[in-house]
This record gives sequence, C-alpha cells and structure tokens, in this order.
Amino acid sequence: MIFKAALYNRECMEYGCATIPFPIPRSEYEKTMEMLRGLDIGDAIKQDCTVDEISGKLPALAVLEGQSVNADELDYLAKRLAPLTEEETQAFQAMTLKYQFGDISDLINLTFSLDRVTVMSDFEDLDSLGRKYMLAQNGGCMTRSELEKIDGKASCCPAARVRSRRMASCSMRVLRCPRFTSVGYSRCLRRAVRRCVP
Repeated sequence: MIFKAALYNRECMEYGCATIPFPIPRSEYEKTMEMLRGLDIGDAIKQDCTVDEISGKLPALAVLEGQSVNADELDYLAKRLAPLTEEETQAFQAMTLKYQFGDISDLINLTFSLDRVTVMSDFEDLDSLGRKYMLAQNGGCMTRSELEKIDGKASCCPAARVRSRRMASCSMRVLRCPRFTSVGYSRCLRRAVRRCVP
C-alpha cells in the first residue's frame, strides 16, 4: 500500500465515506468498485470521488484533499508511485510542493518526469553534493574516472553553496527554476513536467 484515501460523494454526503488502500489489489478491485458504487461514486470516466483525507508515505499527496478525482486515476497514480526509489520519491514530493500541483493529472504526469529532476538535501558534504550535481547535469552518464576528477566543492551549484552558509531559510528562491522545499533543494534539469495524460 502506498496510501489510503478516504473518498465520499460530494453531492450526497449522507452516504458516508469509504477508506480505500491504493493501489487496489487486483483480487480486491471488483469488491472495491462495488463499495464505491454503493456511495454512488466510482464511475469509470467521471471525477466523482471527493478526497476527504489521504494518509501514507507521501505527505505531498495531501494536495488532493478536497479535490474531485477518478478512482481509477488514483489507482493508476499509486501504481506509478509504487516502484519509485527514495530519490525519485524525494523528487516527486519536492516538485509537488514547488509547483503546488493540485490536479491528479499533473501528479501522474510528474511521475513520468522524475528523471529530469534532482533534489539535494544533505548540505554537509559539498564535495559529494557537487559530484551528484555534475552527474545529474550530465544525464547520469559519466565514467568513474570522469567523476573522480571533478572538484565537487568547485562545481557544486551556487545555490547549494549559499544554502550551506544559510541553513535557516527553507522557502528561499534561488535562480529561476530551482527552489528550496521542505524535502530539499529541487532543480529541474530540463523542462520538468511532460504532458502524458490529457
């Protein structure tokens, strides 16, 4: 389970609320959809489920609370989030906070673009931070000898050097695209979000 979502029908709140674990296991799918149909929600196309609360490993998903969503889209988002590495999860959370995404299609699109984002959260070791930054700048492709030749402190992004001196501010904007978030310093290397869902 990646997250649990409490869903209700905004038009008939007296029907109550259903808390669903996402992604929905294949063996439980029909039973879950039947439960949602009992609340007069769960349409295959319409965004008729209102999110009351989301709990789980990704606090950034709280942006969906109060939004109308499609149950299948929530399930798809959970399936896209399930295999993420720790770094990709940090990138997802940082970009969600940075761009203040609130629409489920934006969050789904973001899962296709995490290879274009780097998040730096440990500012104690500028040498390794600089190497990580240069590796990300080169699309993750460098030989070990090229990586060892890099002076990490000298090549570290300017914002990280500033951040290591000023650890107090978490909402400071630096440069045009990068930003400090509660997750860390996020920087999109190219256009951050690809449009994959209409």
